[in-house]
Amino acid sequence: MQNRFKKAAALTMAAIMVFSLSAFAAPPSEMVPLRATFEASGADVQWHYDGGFITVNIDGEVFTFNPSHGTAYRNGTSFPLSSSVTVSNGVSFISQADVNAILQVPAAGYQEPVTEQLDTEPFALARATAIEHGNMLAEVLDVAGITIALVDRDTGFTWTHGIGYADIENGLPVDEMTMFDVGSISKTFTAIAVMQLVEEGIIDLDEPITTYLPNFFIHPHPTRGGDYRGITTRMLLSHVSGIAADIITGMGSEGQHDTAYMNNIVDNLAQMHMTFPSLYRMSYANTGYTLLGVLVASVMGYEDYFSGFENHMLENIFAPLSMYRSVYDVRGMQNVARPYPNASSPAAERLLANPISTGGLYSSAYDMARFMHVLLNGGSHDGITILSQNSVRQMAQVQNFNFLREPMYKWGLGLYQFTMPNGFVSVGHSGGWTHFHSDMQFCLDSGVGVFVSANTMGSATSLAVEILMAAVYEKTGSVNVLDPLPPGVPVERSAEDLERFTGWYTGAVGRINLSDDGVLYAPNVLGMPGPLEFTPYADGSFGTAISRFWFEEISGTMILFQGDHRLMPAGERMDNLWQADETFARWVGEYYYHGTIAEFAIDEDGYAVSIWGGLAFPMIGVDEYTFYVAGTTRGYGQTVQFFENENGSWFVYSNTRFDRQ
Repeated sequence: MQNRFKKAAALTMAAIMVFSLSAFAAPPSEMVPLRATFEASGADVQWHYDGGFITVNIDGEVFTFNPSHGTAYRNGTSFPLSSSVTVSNGVSFISQADVNAILQVPAAGYQEPVTEQLDTEPFALARATAIEHGNMLAEVLDVAGITIALVDRDTGFTWTHGIGYADIENGLPVDEMTMFDVGSISKTFTAIAVMQLVEEGIIDLDEPITTYLPNFFIHPHPTRGGDYRGITTRMLLSHVSGIAADIITGMGSEGQHDTAYMNNIVDNLAQMHMTFPSLYRMSYANTGYTLLGVLVASVMGYEDYFSGFENHMLENIFAPLSMYRSVYDVRGMQNVARPYPNASSPAAERLLANPISTGGLYSSAYDMARFMHVLLNGGSHDGITILSQNSVRQMAQVQNFNFLREPMYKWGLGLYQFTMPNGFVSVGHSGGWTHFHSDMQFCLDSGVGVFVSANTMGSATSLAVEILMAAVYEKTGSVNVLDPLPPGVPVERSAEDLERFTGWYTGAVGRINLSDDGVLYAPNVLGMPGPLEFTPYADGSFGTAISRFWFEEISGTMILFQGDHRLMPAGERMDNLWQADETFARWVGEYYYHGTIAEFAIDEDGYAVSIWGGLAFPMIGVDEYTFYVAGTTRGYGQTVQFFENENGSWFVYSNTRFDRQ
């Protein structure tokens, strides 16, 4: 059990410190390996790492493909693909239909899936997308099981589908009643509970939470400041409160929940520091929604916050909506998906999320379909109303705090607005917890919603968005997406010019350097086996093996954007970093917490850094015992405090103690 807990602790820490650079996006068609397929036909295939594109030379005809693009080029002239080229684990995939068209091979051998007469029923394209894309994901990414729900507001249409297994060892397939851990989608339910109490006049969104939780306290940031007395419910709902993002200790447990995590959250936050003042920027904080769960239970008169919140949700949301397969405690329940690192591995031990208002809900496709109907219909479904149309509108409406830099996720109250690199805009919430991965996305204008959950991490978001785009197209006849840019034209830029972009960036890219021979590169990108080189293009962008990137200075800060149309912020440069001195040097070394290793070091340029999972994060000193992670996005800005006595030294981060070895 100790080894399993070590693995869970490491996963939790990694999720806090970094975010994934890009999601695997697979199209709704039969996919085949691009290189092997074309080489088998006698073509010459080249992967251009400097530009992030692939060329295929077939008897002098040159075809150019860009991963994640639905357009290819033949001798420089664009033509549409039936499905985007995708990349998984370093292998490019293309649809068999596109291969046949390019090679002019008849597609007689290809058989459309025969499932529920998809060609004659509503949303045939979206459902075929779900089935084909879902099956391909399960095969290529070795996913154990996937559950899917698709709903339409205007017709009341509901469709669910299961792929793979909830329990491989016992041969239990996924169906619409299979319960999956939906992770942070739990936050949307918590937000509804809060908004219900706002409608009843029990909670005011803009009243300080100390009005309702008078013992709440958190220290100001050591240098940036902040005042806990000004933190409101609205700020917690929209992730702009500035409180520390996570408390690691006790976050998950095996067998049964540890109710102390929620019951002691106020006391534990009192030992921590804010990461920045309230309203400085949006930064995802699990602790904010844990606190909201405590707030709900407290104002309703419960002394035990954990059980009080659980009871309140059952009585006010799940029972009225007949969501009987939606619970926080799955002990004794049947047809519950087991977590799998991958379908080829044995099931992992189930780790329960103790902050249930943040990420502890289990639900089924059947129940989530009902829930999506509620949100799409302004708080009502089947004659039951749990929230007013105005409150639902507020939940989905982006909270405008006049930030100088737009965040990647634009938060409402329990829902976020997200713009894909191709310009497609959706509203929803995603979630991930120890091998489970879920996503719930809506197109509010067209009234379509999609829910996807998998019991293997990393496969839900791309599938949910593909299904949603297909459904929107099928219903409205169009999808608002931008055309991909043509392949970039490499140009020479001086070392002096490129030097402007070097530095340490928040997010998965990390540090960007300039080599002695004038090449801009990131030496240690999350998920990359080696350095990521940036090739200057004539349009001002930079090509990489992943995608296009852009550098843009906004309000004095250099921002890194990803994608053809610079719609996805990938990080911001942290300037004025701190050169380590003797106060930091004394703490250099490795520290441990249940198998998770954190290292403090001084890099080759003299910067103080903390190293988690091989990635380095710059530190800034406050005094001889106190330091904090530079930057202001999630996981950045949090304080590290060192201690020592005759028995050794240790540090505390996120209210978690790491001991020096």
